[in-house]
Amino acid sequence: MIDKQDITNMTPEQIYTLYVGLRQDKELFAKVVMSHIVTEIPPYQHELYQVLNKGYQNLAVIAFRGSGKSTIGHTIDTTHDICNATSPFTIFISETLDQASADLISVQDELAANELIHMLYGNLSGNIWNKESMEAANGCYVMCRGTGSKIRGLKWKNQRPTKIKLDDVESEANTNTERQRKLFSDWIFTNVLRAGMPGETQFQFMGTIVHPDAFLAHAKDMPMFKEPNGYYLEIPVEKNGIPAWPSKFSLEWIEKEKASYAAHGKLPLFLQEMYNIPHSGGRAAFNTEMIHMLPYQYRQTKGISYLQSDVNKIPLNVYIGVDPADSANEAADDTCITVIGVLPAKNPRTELKKIVILDIQTLKANPSKVVTEIVNICDIYKPKLITFEVQGGRQAYIELLRTEMRRRGNYYAIKEFKTNVNKNNKWLSGLEPYINQGLISYLPSTRNINVLLNQLECFNTETREHDDTIDSLYLALENAYSPQEYDVDKAIKAIEDLEHEEYKYQAINWYTL
Repeated sequence: MIDKQDITNMTPEQIYTLYVGLRQDKELFAKVVMSHIVTEIPPYQHELYQVLNKGYQNLAVIAFRGSGKSTIGHTIDTTHDICNATSPFTIFISETLDQASADLISVQDELAANELIHMLYGNLSGNIWNKESMEAANGCYVMCRGTGSKIRGLKWKNQRPTKIKLDDVESEANTNTERQRKLFSDWIFTNVLRAGMPGETQFQFMGTIVHPDAFLAHAKDMPMFKEPNGYYLEIPVEKNGIPAWPSKFSLEWIEKEKASYAAHGKLPLFLQEMYNIPHSGGRAAFNTEMIHMLPYQYRQTKGISYLQSDVNKIPLNVYIGVDPADSANEAADDTCITVIGVLPAKNPRTELKKIVILDIQTLKANPSKVVTEIVNICDIYKPKLITFEVQGGRQAYIELLRTEMRRRGNYYAIKEFKTNVNKNNKWLSGLEPYINQGLISYLPSTRNINVLLNQLECFNTETREHDDTIDSLYLALENAYSPQEYDVDKAIKAIEDLEHEEYKYQAINWYTL
């Protein structure tokens, strides 16, 4: 940290070197000139500063709420531009004019009250100085506008905009309907992007994704945000258990907040704000690209289920969901049986479950054959629980299942499922967060995974199609719990040792003799 005394003691050569550094490196500018608000720079902020230094023509930054993107993108970047006179005409655009004005005021406060700025750059306060616009003493001009405003054709003293900053311009209020999203997209392409000078004006989009079909939701795939002229940066609050900003958003805090939102049925909103996973607000939308294959094999030894690779074994709790068909005719949905394994969790009560789909079986058959197939699958996977949908007069299946289990001498717990909540609302809170956060995977041996993926895509596009695999996956998840982490080999050996001891000390009586 450099203070006024340090600058006073510098030689002319050191002062010159400092000026060059401050002009070229916005992170250095933040550390030196704005150290009162920049006390720590986590890795993702370092990356953001490097991206801003490169001056891409089109930049999209999708970051979690509280990441500091607005402070860096507006207050620091614009203050730097004005001090170094690198952007003659900047426009702030937010959802409302008041929001944009608040960002402008933070810049004005720095220029008016920051002693290091006064010492290094002089008094930059100008004659135009209000909450909607300002002209600095060196001629740099900043204007505020709200979403939907006329941007195309704006000039300041014959100067077209050199930098247009759009921060949180999308919200649930202006992206809720297809018509609203189209109007917004049209405004961006025909008004905002036409307001600058071709090849010169920089357009910076910063915010969170508020709808699966919002403008920012598609930014990642837009050619305008690809190098060499564009850049796309996405920052979730944590990735693979590593927090983006540990000192401010610890993993413990993240998991606690996640659990709190989930308990109130608001988990999709938390994932939207903190993980950049859009929530439609009314209809589930599944990102099937997040469902990935794990290079493991399912194994079961001495009643212990686990995943095995060349190097390790991971314990599983196995659950089954059954969505039975109303009839066996060709037009009806299939009966679907989905088997899942739940991976271990350090904090099962607060963490979202990580799921691997072990098997999906679909069939059209009469009730007795369906029951036989269910018990066959149970005998293979030994589930802790079967969740069985009994909606619409399917109660008879339960008694048939128990009869078949008694006949075989193998018993499995069954929990009946019945609800008045429609499928979309069930999936919105009970399935969408797991899929869209990448918590569901499958194995190379998993049957019918393509059927599930196809049904999810059909649901996304509102194509009328069967949805039995989606429902059975939801049912399997409904009552599933994570196991604690344990050593699979030690657990198997303990069971073998116990069996050996029981055999060794088996009582011999006169019947045996």
